[in-house]
Amino acid sequence: MIHELAHAGYTKYHALPQLWKAKTNAELLSIIKFLTHLEGMGVLSAFRLRVSEDGLLDNDYKTLLNNAERMKRVDHYFKIFDKLQNNLEKRTRKPYAPILNIMSGQQTRLWYITGCHMAQEIEKHRGIETVRKLVKQGSEEFFNTFMELTT
Repeated sequence: MIHELAHAGYTKYHALPQLWKAKTNAELLSIIKFLTHLEGMGVLSAFRLRVSEDGLLDNDYKTLLNNAERMKRVDHYFKIFDKLQNNLEKRTRKPYAPILNIMSGQQTRLWYITGCHMAQEIEKHRGIETVRKLVKQGSEEFFNTFMELTT
């Protein structure tokens, strides 16, 4: 329930994207950034409580606590991300189809895992108040902040 409440808070500041309107990789990447931030904050919001109460049956949390698997998913996410980033003007036919299925699929859950990982890294280096402010500022600033930490 905490995860879904985090979504309600996030969408108070940002409207859900219209997946079917994306025509280019740039537009698709914007949607992916939004959903990564949205889902990452949902996972992060329940993380501490789940750990403290041993509520780790959900695979997202098992993956996040397994550093090797976490980094495998994060790397997979950024390979897809970089491919889109390097070809922003390319037109896309079905923006909501294969890439979004990989990002959100039950086996990969890439934007859930990567979004939470990014938020945890930001919290570790910049503090929880920065993470909270980024909810209001949005996904572009969330990504910019994370990228500053990794370069």
